[in-house]
Amino acid sequence: MAVTTGFIGLFLYHEGVKKWTAQNAWFLWAMLAVYIVTAIVLICCEGLRRQAPGNYIFLGIFTFATSILVGVISSRYRYRGFFYKLSNIYHPNLIISRAEMTNYFYFPSENSVLLAAGVTVVVCVSLMLFALQTKIDFTRYSLYFIHLSYYFIHLLYTLQSTFSFTLHSDSVEFCLCF
Repeated sequence: MAVTTGFIGLFLYHEGVKKWTAQNAWFLWAMLAVYIVTAIVLICCEGLRRQAPGNYIFLGIFTFATSILVGVISSRYRYRGFFYKLSNIYHPNLIISRAEMTNYFYFPSENSVLLAAGVTVVVCVSLMLFALQTKIDFTRYSLYFIHLSYYFIHLLYTLQSTFSFTLHSDSVEFCLCF
């Protein structure tokens, strides 16, 4: 994950790399082919997967191809804003200018993608460090943790929907009628 986060930063902030990948789409397809071939080899060839030098080589190639793919895709990612889309759904006659959208509804894509990758690295490293030092075995509770995480994800989506629904004055009047 740390290698992938480094590649994301390279593809997001280095203008030469970003421009070159935008002009050469074949590079994305070549890395996708390398990713698929190494994944199939790692999945299907059990002898290669369990032998010491071969598995490290293929895992390194797989990590490199995955990092390149995620870097190229994240350099082309643009987030338009969740609330902007909702305002067009609930108020089709409401027109928001580009400046207003940038001021109120637009989150920079470079920061959000890199932040998500960085948070993932921090979570993975902290879970690894916790697993190395703890005497508690949490693996038997994995089904409970999965159910609990689905519950919290559903709760977050419900709160987000409720919050965005009540941002509009017509929606508040609609809620009060029920």
